[in-house]
Amino acid sequence: MLAGKAAEPNDDQNPDWVPTLHMGYDCRSSNGDRFHRAKKRQDDGHKQGSKHAEVGFDQQHMNDMDEASEALAEPLFQECCTQTDFDLMHHIASLELEVKTLRAENVDLKERLNARTFSEETFQNEDEKVKFYTGLPNFLMLMALFNYLTEHISSGPRSVTTKFQEMLMVLMRLRLGLPLQIVADLFMVSESAASRICLKMIDVMFMRMAPLIHWPERESLRKTMPKEFVKSFGNKVTAIIDCFEVFIETPSSLQARAQTFSSYKHHNTIKYLIGITPQGVVSFISKGWGGRTSDKYVTENSSFLDNLLPGDLVLADRGFDIQESVGLMCAEVKLPAFTRGKKQLSAYDVEATRKIAHVRIHVERVIGNIIQKYAIIDSTIQIPCLSVAENDSYTTLDKMVTICCALVNMCPSVVPFD
Repeated sequence: MLAGKAAEPNDDQNPDWVPTLHMGYDCRSSNGDRFHRAKKRQDDGHKQGSKHAEVGFDQQHMNDMDEASEALAEPLFQECCTQTDFDLMHHIASLELEVKTLRAENVDLKERLNARTFSEETFQNEDEKVKFYTGLPNFLMLMALFNYLTEHISSGPRSVTTKFQEMLMVLMRLRLGLPLQIVADLFMVSESAASRICLKMIDVMFMRMAPLIHWPERESLRKTMPKEFVKSFGNKVTAIIDCFEVFIETPSSLQARAQTFSSYKHHNTIKYLIGITPQGVVSFISKGWGGRTSDKYVTENSSFLDNLLPGDLVLADRGFDIQESVGLMCAEVKLPAFTRGKKQLSAYDVEATRKIAHVRIHVERVIGNIIQKYAIIDSTIQIPCLSVAENDSYTTLDKMVTICCALVNMCPSVVPFD
């Protein structure tokens, strides 16, 4: 109802809040109508209070139903969570099994890799394998050699091969005559790395193993003289000498080609003088000489004669015409009798030749043993192996031959003591 006076400024619901009279413009308040409608709604609200109470009861009932539904749904949710956890645990178990399988496979592959890369374990209790790959008689001898060399083998932190493998590379190359490419593949290194390792190890092995070829004391020789030598020559035999030749590639230089061509082998060769004791041990090995050089020249111009003492006896083949040079050392050399210019040998010459040939055969057996054990001696050597490094007086071939002779000395003798 209109009061006829202005309403309060903040009472915007009052019908008198705006003018209601027509003051010459068409903008009149509709608050009166709004007021009546609001009042009517308020009255209708009181009438429907009871209905609202009933509706509230229904709403409460619905809320209770929702709570019951949630209570029933909770075990189902827990069951779903339990199923998810079970699937997750099953997946974790399968992953753990896979990791265990991969670890076992990794261990197996490492063992196979170690077997392929020739570690110490590869040859332990495998004497036949040691003989095949190195020529040494057993694993104990192989490890004795390694312990003898190991302090002098340099190995950097970035090296992909062990000291034992580096020694084995040289032994296998000497024993089997393997090309560098095969050695590199076996030890899983590059060919250039295999070449560097082999050259380094040959220097180390030559330096350490050259003393294994030494001239024994006279008293030691006489105390261990085999019976067949004592029977034929007493205890005076000091050495049995001979020469053997190693094939090389044909040099490009005509002079070198002429110096190394052997009329006996019909090939370019390098000649070595070897001396053994009556016990079958290599006691002397010379440097290499061109295949054209005579046996006499090699003997007289090597250091062999410097080892002789007065009264020593040397056995040699017919090609060693060294009586005079050996005589200058107050020693003696016995050679098989020559048949040149004679129709028939005397009984004395026949018997002397027989005695010499019977024991001189041992030096040929030793040479054959070296060639048989170490195929590198029986192969054709490349020209780079004949070069001499700066501040060195031995070629790579000289060092390899010396190492092979030293290795043979580490094996049982081919000469019987009885």
